[in-house]
Amino acid sequence: AEVFSLKSYKIDHVVHGAIASAAVYGALLGASAEQIESAIGMTVAHYVPFRAIRAGKQLSDSKGASAAISTEAAVLSMRRAMNGFVGPKDIFRNPEAIFRFFEPTTGVDSKNSKNNIDITLGNKARWGPGKSPFNLVLTHSG
Repeated sequence: AEVFSLKSYKIDHVVHGAIASAAVYGALLGASAEQIESAIGMTVAHYVPFRAIRAGKQLSDSKGASAAISTEAAVLSMRRAMNGFVGPKDIFRNPEAIFRFFEPTTGVDSKNSKNNIDITLGNKARWGPGKSPFNLVLTHSG
């Protein structure tokens, strides 16, 4: 199983709820797969909550409402997508997406690549060609 530790990268866990909220809300409203993908893309690209909202010992409004705020952003993204606004595609494997930044692509020979690769780590490249760091499979649709 693939693991992406959000806490290790200072991303708040409510991002999972936001992604799920966009998907479920879209499914309930009868959105197409493309509209749901757009909404999830917008949610991840524009509204990733960082762990800073949980810093400190006090319970702030932001800390207490982070799941609701993230869900609100996901619902708004789904509404935009259903009204024709197109978000980023394939947000989990997109070479410029936040998840790809933290979990580099493997198996890329950056010296022989014709594409520009900004940062290399031995046999791993953060941007450029190569296999996705995630093994995402659509199990069914409809």
